[in-house]
Amino acid sequence: MENRKRHCWECLRLSLVCDFTEPECKRCSVAGVTCPGYGETKPLRLNWVAPGKVRSRTRKTKDKGPKTLGVPVNSAMYPLMVALNELGRHPGIRKIQPVHIDAGMTRPDFIRLNIVCMALNHRMNRAGDKREALALTHAYYHFRGLVLRSLNEEIRLERNRTRNVNVLIVGILSLLLADAHQGEPLHWRCHLQGVQQLIMLRGGLRAMTGPGIQPLLLCYTYVTVIGDTSSPASDLTMTTPLLAELITILKDNGDKPYSFYPFPTPLFAATVEINYLRARAISRVQTETETDPENFFQEAEQILQHIQSFHPEQWSKSRPAKPAWLLLARLMQAAVAIYCISSLSSLSLLSHKHDHDHAKTTSRKSLYTLLKQALSAPWFNGSLTWPLVVLGVDAVNDSANMRAFVKEGLTDLSYRGGSYVPLMAKGVLERYWAGGGGGWDVCFDRPYAMTMQWTVNRHNLR
Repeated sequence: MENRKRHCWECLRLSLVCDFTEPECKRCSVAGVTCPGYGETKPLRLNWVAPGKVRSRTRKTKDKGPKTLGVPVNSAMYPLMVALNELGRHPGIRKIQPVHIDAGMTRPDFIRLNIVCMALNHRMNRAGDKREALALTHAYYHFRGLVLRSLNEEIRLERNRTRNVNVLIVGILSLLLADAHQGEPLHWRCHLQGVQQLIMLRGGLRAMTGPGIQPLLLCYTYVTVIGDTSSPASDLTMTTPLLAELITILKDNGDKPYSFYPFPTPLFAATVEINYLRARAISRVQTETETDPENFFQEAEQILQHIQSFHPEQWSKSRPAKPAWLLLARLMQAAVAIYCISSLSSLSLLSHKHDHDHAKTTSRKSLYTLLKQALSAPWFNGSLTWPLVVLGVDAVNDSANMRAFVKEGLTDLSYRGGSYVPLMAKGVLERYWAGGGGGWDVCFDRPYAMTMQWTVNRHNLR
């Protein structure tokens, strides 16, 4: 019997007709694949497809992929964010171009597919039809599963020290943001704790170095700090050593417009100090340490004084589009003052109750007025979620009109931003109002992610 020619192993794997050219077939050469040859033994390096699962190569189409992958982001999300550039050029806002798609193809799946999750998340939260939303939800969790699988593989490789931990942190943070916008109550905290452990293994925040690392740390810091404001004092994510380190870093670095947007950096630093004080105060109660409580009282008063002595006019003077920045600075000053008084009063860390109640009432009225102006402006969008939630917590002491304003504002922000976060916040506040209030830690009886940030700036990351 005449010996039949043997197909090369690559053509055999793909059920293609080999041309039998030696030492390597032309079909493999044209496809840019190293031909595995015609040996008797199947090469182990090939991913052998199970019987019945063999698929032939799909025909390539010219340029359609790069031109269409960015469409959902560019058409739906980019217009919402680009208005920020009217306040000054934002380094993280840009259209997705074919060159970005091409560059992204070299990234791991957990980086590339997170962009798909982001776009699906935005679309499902703006879908008017329930069937469409359900289909998008199924697609979202499909791609989320692929992201998790890729992340698990990356973590395994990282244990072998074969990959860059900075890229791994970007993947985890991106998944965290996707889960937060989807309203996952527990997953985002697990992701955040994982990032924190990686940072501690690297030696802390100051030890994190490398190209493109600053936007990565800014994202981690912002999401963690804001998440801790809407968490009970007994269950904060950021450890006290990291909080102390962060306070020092903030004091050493200048104030840039978008570092912790929408917070002016001095007010963001005050928010970190509040979280740090809350963490130490509850730790003293839980461990029954002998720390003098008078030190906590003095520190609480100093933080509040720093917030009240912040000058929005002076801070916004050097900013482009000064009126918008001035409005934002006044708004955030009122919100941080309310957070300071409300959260620290829950732990009995502020004396002179009458004076502080008056200061909180004044800040609440001011915040209400300023939010009415800001919500009608095109620049701020989802960045107003946190101050609106702060107003909602204190609105339990005010009129039904104020509470209705908060509910309507959060509903509108959810649709405009394509995120479930404002609707989640609305549900938390409605339960709190129905229960008659009771203080900051009563409202946030477990951790909630109130961030509206969508992505991590990966520019220059290596």
